Amino acid sequence: MKKLEKMVMLGAFIPLLGCGNQSCTGYSPEIWISPETPSSSDNVTCSVDYDGIFDFYWQVNHEEVHNSTGEESILNSNYTKQGDLVDCIVYTPEGAWSDEFWIGQMSVYIE
Repeated sequence: MKKLEKMVMLGAFIPLLGCGNQSCTGYSPEIWISPETPSSSDNVTCSVDYDGIFDFYWQVNHEEVHNSTGEESILNSNYTKQGDLVDCIVYTPEGAWSDEFWIGQMSVYIE
C-alpha cells in the first residue's frame, strides 16, 4: 500500500482515537507513568487516558528493554536500578489500513 493511501485510510480511523462527536483540534491523549517517583524495587506502569489497545515500548537509558501491547504496560523492576532514566513510548497498533501511529511518551528517573 502506498504511503498516501495509508494516510487517507488513517483519516477514516480518527473516531477510534476519541474524536467521534467532538473537535479533534489539539486533542492529545495523556500518558501516565506510575508511581511518579519509583524506586529501584518498584514495577513501573505506563497507561494512556483513552480506552483502547496500544503498543508500549520501554527504554532504560535510551536502550529498548521491553515492549508489549495492551491497555497498559508494566516494566518489571528487574530492568532498572537507581539513577536510570525510564521512557515509555506509546503507539497505536499497526492495522490492515495503517502503520503504527505515535501517541507520545513519558519519562521518569528511578530514585
